[in-house]
Amino acid sequence: MAKTQAGQENSGEGKKADSRKKIAGLSALLLWVLSIAFSFAIPPSSEQIWLPDAILLVGFFPLLWICPFSLVWLAFGILTTFIGAFLLLLSCIPDASMPAQSVSIKHHLAEYHPCWTWMILGLIATVAGAIKSLISLSKILLNKAKKQREQA
Repeated sequence: MAKTQAGQENSGEGKKADSRKKIAGLSALLLWVLSIAFSFAIPPSSEQIWLPDAILLVGFFPLLWICPFSLVWLAFGILTTFIGAFLLLLSCIPDASMPAQSVSIKHHLAEYHPCWTWMILGLIATVAGAIKSLISLSKILLNKAKKQREQA
C-alpha cells in the first residue's frame, strides 16, 4: 500500500486518524472564534465575563485530546494555572506601587480576565495530564514486567 509523508499506510486507520485531527482542529477553531465573539459581546461589568476565557481555554482541549503525549496536558495545565495565579497576584498589587503606564493594563486584565477561570481550567488540565501520565506509566511498567516474565 502507498504510504503518506508520515509513513502511515493509506488504510482505514490512517484516514480515521486524519479525520479525528480535522474534527479536533475544526472544533478548536470554532471554540476560539466563539470566544472572540463573546469577548466583544460581553461587557466587563457582566457576571458572564469569565465565559470568553473559559471557551478559549476549552478550545485547546480537543487538540490536547488527540495529542499522544500526556506531558502536554501537564504543561498546559500548569502554565494555565500559573497564568491564573499571576492574574490573582496582579489584582492584589495596589495601583500606587505600580508605574503609571501599567495601571491601565492591570485594570484591563482584572476586568476582562478573571483569574479563577484560568486556575480552575488549569487544574482540570493538570489532573487530566496526571491521570494520563499514570496510565501511560502503568502500561509501560506492565509491559516491562510481562517481558521479564516471558524471558524467565
